[in-house]
Amino acid sequence: MTDAWNYFPHERLGGVSPVEKSLEYENKHPKNKKSEKGKDSMPRVRVGDREMSWNEHQVMLAEMEKAQQSFKKWISGVLKDYKSFLKQDESSTKEAKKHYFIAETFFDRVLWLGWLNFGSIRKEFITDEFPKWWQTHVIAPGINGPKEIKDSVHKLADFIGNKYSLKDSNGSTL
Repeated sequence: MTDAWNYFPHERLGGVSPVEKSLEYENKHPKNKKSEKGKDSMPRVRVGDREMSWNEHQVMLAEMEKAQQSFKKWISGVLKDYKSFLKQDESSTKEAKKHYFIAETFFDRVLWLGWLNFGSIRKEFITDEFPKWWQTHVIAPGINGPKEIKDSVHKLADFIGNKYSLKDSNGSTL
């Protein structure tokens, strides 16, 4: 049926098939065609205030992955310890799962944004930016607004500060 639809002429398309219509479009818009070398031309990428080629972007991402390896390993250990802590600390399994989900999402976002260690994460990101980002980017039933996110991330930061004896720039436990 799909072949019949795509290859037979349609009255609405002026007696041509969808495939023919697509070829007409490609002929009218040559910049969408393959380059002379037979490869698709890749778009330029903007990262922050810098524009770069697709290949440069891929190299940058590979370097970032490499630079974050030890932080990822550390995060894995933290999440394992945090899960155990939540099982003991929370009266409800549902609450423990919610805090753990928020922690996982927090660290996924931290890595995505390129931080290389916990101490380098801006306090504003933890207290304001992440909870605001959550509202527009995460669909999670049962989590009620930015205050709940802030409280959960604060619980995670307290856990990390106490468990791993991490201090902020003022010397206070995180």
